[in-house]
Amino acid sequence: MKKLILSLLFIVTTFAVTETKAQYNVVKINPLSAGLHTASIAWEHTLNWNTSIQIGASYTPSVEIISSVFDGDTLELSGNSNTFELRKYAKRNSPKGFYWGPYLRRQIITLKDDNLTSSLSVSSIGMMLGGHFLISGSISLDMYFGLGLGTYSISTGDSFSDISDVIGTGSVTTGAARYGFTVGIAIPTKLPKIGSYF
Repeated sequence: MKKLILSLLFIVTTFAVTETKAQYNVVKINPLSAGLHTASIAWEHTLNWNTSIQIGASYTPSVEIISSVFDGDTLELSGNSNTFELRKYAKRNSPKGFYWGPYLRRQIITLKDDNLTSSLSVSSIGMMLGGHFLISGSISLDMYFGLGLGTYSISTGDSFSDISDVIGTGSVTTGAARYGFTVGIAIPTKLPKIGSYF
């Protein structure tokens, strides 16, 4: 009887140690975006033991570029994007380790010259794989790669004429890919509810 009680206590203690994991809010930035004159930020929030959501946004303020593609014209470029991800972690250790899940992304790029304004909008949906690691429990390093389908739509204007010659005017659906990495800070908050796999 004594051995049975000790065994049960051991199992319960082991289960509690395994399942007691903090819930996190992780704030991330893409360090490569700064070199492209773009501000990029993302927020990941754990929902349960193996699931999290991430919402990301980026913004490119107006910047002048000289493009050889467009006969050396000076163009004004700006843009923004929004991304939503649902992440399922391979182990019950969200938000740490390897993960997979669907994503939705919307991106708009605008080009202006002296006479015309043209916009290229891309709406994409796909699946992604990645690895999210917490160094010293608080420094976030997230690497990911995704494939999906994207709908490319070009507005009125000829700034994207070279592109429209290839994919046509109006809109077209074709393959889309995304990849990159972010760094950030993980902030533990509270214990999540136990979730199940799907």
